Amino acid sequence: MTLLLSSGGGVKANDISVQVHELLRLETEHALKRYKQDKAQQGGVVVEASLPQQQPPQLVAIYGQGAHLLAEVRYRQQSLLFKQGHAAAIGRHQADAELRLQRLDSHCGQFVYQQEPLQLCMEH
Repeated sequence: MTLLLSSGGGVKANDISVQVHELLRLETEHALKRYKQDKAQQGGVVVEASLPQQQPPQLVAIYGQGAHLLAEVRYRQQSLLFKQGHAAAIGRHQADAELRLQRLDSHCGQFVYQQEPLQLCMEH
């Protein structure tokens, strides 16, 4: 695992979290590919399991106050953290983001999800 250091010399916890998630995803993909290759070499049939329907993003929480708001969104079995004024989730690049923040207030977030507007609000 690579640890990233901030300009202050500390480890950025979010960077580590993103790297761990990415490493786990890559490891799983690699293991599945290896399994399929082994089965094919043994003459076995690999049955593709249908993946569950992709769940839409869910707003978990909004933290902070005033101009310093953060939104935690559950998407693709991951928790993404969005900061007011930034379109991409923290630790993500906007170019590859399917989910982008447009506006955030203390109750709701306006997002763009798969090229469509999406409003997520806290339940009362």
